[in-house]
Amino acid sequence: MAMKKASRMLVALATAWVLSIGTASAQGEGTTGLYVGTTVVSQANCMPMDFHIRITNVGDGQNGTIQGYAFATNMTDVMSAVHGKVANGVVTMELTPMHGAAMKGELKGTLKDGKVVVSMNGTGCNQFTVSLPQVTSLPTGNG
Repeated sequence: MAMKKASRMLVALATAWVLSIGTASAQGEGTTGLYVGTTVVSQANCMPMDFHIRITNVGDGQNGTIQGYAFATNMTDVMSAVHGKVANGVVTMELTPMHGAAMKGELKGTLKDGKVVVSMNGTGCNQFTVSLPQVTSLPTGNG
């Protein structure tokens, strides 16, 4: 029980971190926004993962940096940091385990029409595609 509570606290802190960075970074830069989605898992014994990412420094809508996290939908201790880039609409993201038996590896895909679609071509639970629609735009300018 204590582990689940600690894991939920970790997810809440990560959410606050991503949102606070997004707000601070939005000043004076072009910013695309926040994207959220859940993997569709067809393999037995694989937990769906929620992805929450923020894309910034996108002045033209096609280039920028990615930060965020992915965690198991049952809020267990399985969590990965997400970082990457968008270059001319091509998305490359890296998963780095933060806690537990989290996923590690590279995802590739696209940013098009307000949606990030990426795939991980590993084996077992590390093989999936996830669609992340934009859920909000962050402000731009100096305010």
